[in-house]
Amino acid sequence: MSRPDALQAVIRVSEEREREATRLMVERRQQLEHQEARMTELEDYRKQYLEQFQQAGSQGLGMGQLNEYRIFLSRLDQALQQQRQLLAQSRQAYEESRQHWLTRRQERRAVEKLAERRREEALRLALRREQRENDEFASRCGKNGMA
Repeated sequence: MSRPDALQAVIRVSEEREREATRLMVERRQQLEHQEARMTELEDYRKQYLEQFQQAGSQGLGMGQLNEYRIFLSRLDQALQQQRQLLAQSRQAYEESRQHWLTRRQERRAVEKLAERRREEALRLALRREQRENDEFASRCGKNGMA
């Protein structure tokens, strides 16, 4: 395998790694958005339930009803706490996947830059070789024409 072919293989691998990192980052972003939406739903539901509790309390509640409201609010608070943890985990997973993607993107760009430098160097060498051949040809023609 020649150097350009080997470098093309490295570029293909780096592009595939970046695509996979992108796919994972998008997946984790969707998970994060789902967890954020779930958190908002729970917070809204707790707020509504608390308003109902306050309205019912202003009209007078029996001890049993009061306990039911408190127990349910306690369960909602537990659910909110669990959701906060899930949300924090999703944020962390997303951030890790974003950092991984950034690393893969930088690697791909570095390999592409190296390939571009090698192409430019090969072009410069080819131009020098052509110029040298032209100079030699002109020199030979000049000598043959004078003799």
